[in-house]
Parts: sequence; C-alpha cells; structure tokens
Amino acid sequence: MVKKQICISTLPYFAVSTSQKQVRFGICLSGFFPRSSRFGVLVNPDNPITRPIIQAMESSAELLKIELKVFEARTPAEFEGALLAMSEGQLDAVTVNEDPTFIANAGAIGKLALGRRIAAIGFREIADAGGLMAYGILLAEMFRRAATFVDPKQFLLTILPAGR
Repeated sequence: MVKKQICISTLPYFAVSTSQKQVRFGICLSGFFPRSSRFGVLVNPDNPITRPIIQAMESSAELLKIELKVFEARTPAEFEGALLAMSEGQLDAVTVNEDPTFIANAGAIGKLALGRRIAAIGFREIADAGGLMAYGILLAEMFRRAATFVDPKQFLLTILPAGR
C-alpha cells in the first residue's frame, strides 16, 4: 500500500517570492523522487504569474540537474491534450501550478492524471482527486485566514432586502 505524503508550505500564497517557492518545490521533488530526473509542470500561459514561476522552476531544475518540461492549458478543454503529451513524455512526475482554472477543475485534472498513470503533484485538491501528493498551501485555510486582515472598524456590512 502506498501512503500519500503531503508537503505543506505554511507561507502565504503571494507573499513568497517565486524563487523561494520553487526552490522549496525542487527540494520537495528531489526528496520524494531521489532517482528521478524528468519532471513536468502544467501551467496556464494566460496567467501573469506564470512566466516568473517558470523561470524560477527552470533555475531550480538546472541547479538540481533535472529536466523540466512545460505543458500549457488555458481551459478545461485543453487538459486532455496536455495530459496526453505528459504521458507520452515519460516523465517521472508532473506538478500542477496553482491557477484559478486548475483549482476550479482539480477533480478533472486529478482523474485524468490517474487515468494516464501520471504522478501528479499539486495543491490538496489534486491529491484528493487521484494525484500522488499535495505540495503547497491549503487553499481553504488561506481563504479563512484572509478574513483576519479585515479591520472590523472599517468594514461596513450592509444587508439589502431580497430582490434589490
């Protein structure tokens, strides 16, 4: 029986520089896959944070002497093609970048990865849907904690009657 491992970062989502986050990603991968050398990453090229993340991941991959292939998907209709390309690339594991499109469709990505026998690593919802493991923040916890930054003295809640 294979036990799922969860490598959780407690650092805030956007507060961490991409290089810090991706070096932690590289250390996590090299720890879980010590004999592996071919990894992939699923990204949404339309997301403005993608370019710096890819640059940081490529730097980490170069330092760790691993091959990194980038796969792009903008919409759920493109997931199947990206995962097909991943399975044909014979990668050791694939990480799924934290993107709103991927988060909203984590179940579909996890099931497609499981069906193609791809070791998918991503946020918790990917692991829950059949991925190998989760790496990163717990999104629900991050959203819950965000409420602590609201100053109740400056935040006014107006309740409008239904229909307005």
